[in-house]
Amino acid sequence: MKTVAALALVAFAGVASAAETLNLGSFLQTDSVRNQNISGSLSGSGYTRVQVSVNWTTASGGAWSNEAIWALADNDITNAVDFYADPGPAGNSASSTAPVTLTWSAYTSKKINASTPLWFLSLQTYAPSSANWGNVRVTFDDAAATAPSGAINLGDVATTSDIFNLGLEASDFDTEIGLYNAWGGLLANDDDSGTGLTSLLTGLQLDEGTYYVAVGGYNTAFATAFGVTPGTDFGSIGGLVNGTTFSGTLAEGGVQWYSFNVVPTPGAISVLALGGVIAGRRRRN
Repeated sequence: MKTVAALALVAFAGVASAAETLNLGSFLQTDSVRNQNISGSLSGSGYTRVQVSVNWTTASGGAWSNEAIWALADNDITNAVDFYADPGPAGNSASSTAPVTLTWSAYTSKKINASTPLWFLSLQTYAPSSANWGNVRVTFDDAAATAPSGAINLGDVATTSDIFNLGLEASDFDTEIGLYNAWGGLLANDDDSGTGLTSLLTGLQLDEGTYYVAVGGYNTAFATAFGVTPGTDFGSIGGLVNGTTFSGTLAEGGVQWYSFNVVPTPGAISVLALGGVIAGRRRRN
């Protein structure tokens, strides 16, 4: 594990509506994960999108630009639990050694704040090869992707203290499922963890907010920013989220969207409300 001693920071403002750019410098990237601790480098809060640019050139072993990947996590690759962004190869990368300025844009799985444990993990996936990553810049802002239109609203289905499952086990086709937060971050997706060829996400515990569920058929692909490429199967949807059932029909070549809300645990609301009343009382003379 290596912590960078000096980290250049360009802070446009310390508020959620602005952007902050971290300049991570230049380095030789190999087929081993490079762990860079950037915790404490931000001054703002509420960041929901991360954009990365890299001046990329091949170095050895015939490295290609589409083998360059990175992730943001809460620790180094050995100890990471939460991955805030993990978008895969850049959209402008190629199966080529040609120099290119790689660019990525991804929505985060949670809001990033100044106190968020933050590591930049990078890798060239082909072994053994290496590439020069120059002028690596990571920009954070509070942008949100456009939510899918026509999503069927399931209402309030859970509290922040609930641990629950989201599945499609009553469906009659080979399903795939993707779960997104309100600004377009892909939280989880699944193919066949349910009964037969159906999909199931287990052990979910979510922060307060609105979430979106994409239901697709076999070979559906899920990406950040509510990006869903439809699969090939279709049929009747039968699902369950924390005891709330939902249904519908997936058309051939389509994606069916649902939304639901997670609300604060009732006890937490009561304590907060009581505290507000006490703080707001005026003393009589």
